[in-house]
Amino acid sequence: MPAAASLPALQLLLGCPESEALGSLDYYIPLADPLAIEASRLDGLPLARIVFTVSAAQMADSAVQQRCKQLAERGLRLLADGEAGVAPAQACLRSELPRAQQHEAAQGDGTTRKRLLALLGLLARDADSRELEILLKQDPALSFQLLKLVNSAAFAPNSNPIHNFGQAINLLGRRQLQRWLQLLLYARQQADGPANALLPLAALRAAQMEALCKLREGDRDEQDMAFLVGVFSLLDVLLAMPMTDIVSALNLDLDVVAALLDRTGELGEMLALVEMHEPQASALRDVGIDNETYWRSLLQAYHWALQVSRNV
Repeated sequence: MPAAASLPALQLLLGCPESEALGSLDYYIPLADPLAIEASRLDGLPLARIVFTVSAAQMADSAVQQRCKQLAERGLRLLADGEAGVAPAQACLRSELPRAQQHEAAQGDGTTRKRLLALLGLLARDADSRELEILLKQDPALSFQLLKLVNSAAFAPNSNPIHNFGQAINLLGRRQLQRWLQLLLYARQQADGPANALLPLAALRAAQMEALCKLREGDRDEQDMAFLVGVFSLLDVLLAMPMTDIVSALNLDLDVVAALLDRTGELGEMLALVEMHEPQASALRDVGIDNETYWRSLLQAYHWALQVSRNV
């Protein structure tokens, strides 16, 4: 979380090529101590793309309110994270729903759980492609999302248009198809409702898990497993079910189960890392990477997740 001393490092990070590749994506950065940031130190930062989040509980402090006003007047956008009330409004902060309410809003229609779990089960046991196709055809909305996504620039920038599941499976390969289906689970939404807010986070976790595994010289199968752990890490929120019930319904590798339930093993360590807002040096050492490598992998993951989210 930014402090005065870390602002130059933040400026350097946001100016690297990976950051530029994110286009107009805003950066939401937790601000642990608003009093540690002087308005005069903001020069050189891309303020139009930064949103600092401030705990709403801190806003009871009049000094914090005053500092937030000064930062807002300087052009910095701030967001109250948590139960927002009069204090955040007085400090020119927008408010954000509490995390529990966000998760509740992100959950889809409970009637889709049976089909979602059936599809996950087919993927987990390496079912025949025909079985996947039959199940997908029972869900027109999910079928549409799949064909839309496989034709997007995020996945098939140089291929001919894909018009049916047979083409998707035969021409693009099962490995990528499994990844699309995993992500499309989060695209389920009511016909008149907003896009599922969990999709970008699931895509981000999956992409960074894969990147970290690759940096640790994991092979292709290990990278696929890391990707799966990242995607599945939010299924308990998506399905409003305990994770223990979800993994018991699927034929998952024991390393995946340990990562999802207990955050143990190599996969669990990486998952715990990607769930952190800002990892400590000890957490980075545990997975064998340095600070710069971590942040570059995160920016690459943001870039990929942004492409996916724009096409779902």
